[in-house]
Amino acid sequence: MAIIGSLRDLLVLDLHILHQAETRLQTAWPKLAKAAVRPEAKELFREGQARAAAAGLRLDRALKLLGSGPSFRECRAMTGLLDEGEEASHQVGPNAVREANLLGIALRIVNYKVVTYRVASSYGRQLGVDAVVAALAETLAELAEANRKLELLAHRAIEEAFRLTKVKAPSDSRAAS
Repeated sequence: MAIIGSLRDLLVLDLHILHQAETRLQTAWPKLAKAAVRPEAKELFREGQARAAAAGLRLDRALKLLGSGPSFRECRAMTGLLDEGEEASHQVGPNAVREANLLGIALRIVNYKVVTYRVASSYGRQLGVDAVVAALAETLAELAEANRKLELLAHRAIEEAFRLTKVKAPSDSRAAS
């Protein structure tokens, strides 16, 4: 069990968690790309892999600046999201529904990362480690753009899934009485 005695300890812990997440995402994004149907989704997932690699390098530098090397610190939240992605990549059903699911999971992954990077950045600002904050800000800017693209594509996929699988809602039995 790690001892968390300072804000610096929290920052290092979050950077380790993010590093582990980015490392795992380098292999997870290609699996999502393979399962995707739309060329735009495949491309966004491939971009995710490149983004994760670049973010991992920035995290390496940030950890080095703080006198800590990379270490394995499992992020259970990210593990859960990646498990969902793995499961979704093997599900069967209408392509539009599967794609909406994959994009929804990708949005959850990106938004979880955004929150974690923002928290780490707040710690870094308080500690005055500007180079670490700058590295985190670069990743946050990339994630903002990725999130924007994913939201647009997910919205289209959800609308298509709805059109293809439109089912009438059951009538409310109270309204009939």
